[in-house]
Amino acid sequence: EREGPRSPAPRRREERKDSFLVRQVFSFVLMVLPKHLIHLCLRVPERVSVVKTMPQQFSPPDPNYETRIRESFDQQNAMKTIGATIGQIKPGKVSINLPYSDHITQQDGFLHAGIISTIVDSACGYAAYTLMPLGSRVLSVEFKVNLMSPAIGERFVAIGKVIKPGRTLTICSGEVLAFQDGESKLVALMQATMIRVDEKTSC
Repeated sequence: EREGPRSPAPRRREERKDSFLVRQVFSFVLMVLPKHLIHLCLRVPERVSVVKTMPQQFSPPDPNYETRIRESFDQQNAMKTIGATIGQIKPGKVSINLPYSDHITQQDGFLHAGIISTIVDSACGYAAYTLMPLGSRVLSVEFKVNLMSPAIGERFVAIGKVIKPGRTLTICSGEVLAFQDGESKLVALMQATMIRVDEKTSC
């Protein structure tokens, strides 16, 4: 003969047994844990307020930093060769503009990675230079570039920003944007370290 449907009674007894065990374990935890830990475990999380970080405000030691940077940029033959021009100059932030040209592309017609690195390196260097005193020179110590996507565009803008200035070393970040048909696209990121060298010091 076929067995009839099993009675739900055994299942209910197992559920009550499990519930009893859970209550026993919870009671034991309440007995063992200190009161302040119990309070932390049972406390309802408070609403976390979002704090908006304000952009850093830098005070350049040389009030004529903009003139000094433009004069320095004009002496860069590499920038003249690739057709780059300096753009915005603010304390801790500098941009460099570069129009597209076939002469600075790689085999697929994209702007060459070396050119991308060149303009964002200079942007970071001059961003650091804005916060250096008169009588200083700036040199790159190290940098790392992440090429986010092929550099395709009508023009490119490299933006260098100071993250942490120092008496000798300055940490900067940089990005390169490609502009095409009125839209911009991030094509590269850089993290760089710049060093201040006294003009009287021989390299």
